Amino acid sequence: MSAATVNLVVAMGCEAAPLLRGLALKSLPVEGGFRAWCDDARETFLLQAGIGRVNAAAGVVTLQALSGHPACSAWLNVGIAGHAEEEVGRVLVAESVHEEAGGRVRYPALPAGLALGTAPLLTVDRPSSEYRPGFLHDMEGAAFMATALRYSSTELVHCLKVVSDNRAQPLSTAGLSKTRVESLLELAVEDVVSMVAELRVPAEQRASRLAPPAEWQKLSEEYACSVTQAALLRRLLQRWNALFPGRELPEVKQPASARGTAAGELLRQLEAGLDEMWQRDGQ
Repeated sequence: MSAATVNLVVAMGCEAAPLLRGLALKSLPVEGGFRAWCDDARETFLLQAGIGRVNAAAGVVTLQALSGHPACSAWLNVGIAGHAEEEVGRVLVAESVHEEAGGRVRYPALPAGLALGTAPLLTVDRPSSEYRPGFLHDMEGAAFMATALRYSSTELVHCLKVVSDNRAQPLSTAGLSKTRVESLLELAVEDVVSMVAELRVPAEQRASRLAPPAEWQKLSEEYACSVTQAALLRRLLQRWNALFPGRELPEVKQPASARGTAAGELLRQLEAGLDEMWQRDGQ
């Protein structure tokens, strides 16, 4: 299994079907009335959550547990959305996510060099043919983003939408049959596959930054660190590796004393070594 995953959430099965083929995903057992899939490497997960904010939020929580990566996952909400002016079938990424009910606005950090167009996304509680000019309109994005941000960062949580209706082709006349929704999502498969690959890079970089340093387990056992001391040791080692990548740790002289005291001395010497190296390099 990869150190990071990309987790996708859709509302409907007809939105999921084209993505299953494009991402080569297989069914995965899941509780709670949801449906889920993943690839053979368990690097890409997809969950069908159901329509609406409550279902979207519950789906994210379920998929977080299912994928098992507390802080190293990218998240992508894929589905249909209305837009007053944009052409039906156009694929857009949300540049901001607005919750109509609560007024909350969130701003994802869009990937550098994003090839797709962008638009603000407004999440509403019921379908409507009244469009806020310039906005995408869906029923899940705001809840998806609010929940996924509990587990990840703004650079790793995004919404990708396919325009399904507009003023010229409103819901009242165009309709949204399963066949039509599936055909619209087919138009987005290539873009979804590309964005999954693009999001995997910063997700794996985050996983690398958060991973326990190689020396951490050995030193915490050798010096019999308490839980608190082990946590501090981990932070000190991460700081060392971030500031001085590739350099050996400063020599730590273990005192001839009780091992609990030795752990405290280890932390003191590491902190002193960090400060000395930082000053020596003229930072």
